[in-house]
Amino acid sequence: MCLAFLQEKLASGAFGKGSNTRVLHLRMNPESEYHRQAAAEKAVSTANKDDPATAELLSRVKELDTEVASLRKQQEDTHKVMARLKAVFKERTAVFREAIFRLFGYRCEHTSEHTYKCISTHTYTACRMQMQWAWAMLPLCLVL
Repeated sequence: MCLAFLQEKLASGAFGKGSNTRVLHLRMNPESEYHRQAAAEKAVSTANKDDPATAELLSRVKELDTEVASLRKQQEDTHKVMARLKAVFKERTAVFREAIFRLFGYRCEHTSEHTYKCISTHTYTACRMQMQWAWAMLPLCLVL
């Protein structure tokens, strides 16, 4: 269907509240971003460039654009690091659980904060353990 046809239907009220049609609003809509950028470029081109205040504002806008670009890159790098740390943590947790299973014969599941469910593979019974320790004390670690 044509966009103009759908806009005409929308304006006439064909898609009312009773229909099953849902409208998706994008947070970063590319079309509105393009129109905003075009309007800003038009305002810059029509502004008096000889005016010192305008020149100062334009230089400040360029500085802010570069700062925004660097902050976005920094955010992307941070997300990559966090994704890598999550993957490593997940892998190490799986290795630790496998070591507990092979050493003691228990399958451990994290049920809630500081609470673990351990299931024995030999007796098929389950027990619940709650880990508690003070900040000054380190948790008990297995050294293999």
